[in-house]
Amino acid sequence: MQVLPAVADGHPVRDFTQSTAMLPFVAGMLPDAAAWFVAACDVALHKAYPLRDDGMVLVLFQRLFLILKV
Repeated sequence: MQVLPAVADGHPVRDFTQSTAMLPFVAGMLPDAAAWFVAACDVALHKAYPLRDDGMVLVLFQRLFLILKV
């Protein structure tokens, strides 16, 4: 589990992904559409990943590490 800290604006999962996975979606939108999309994402994320009392969120974040010996 990954612990994401509370953020001042929006949902912690969105804050964590906005500069990576979310960027291609928002980059091509007009500012008003991007603002609506981000707000809609926050609503959906609050349902899927409820905030703890301290504002943090626990997220299953799987990583795959490979070691290649040559």
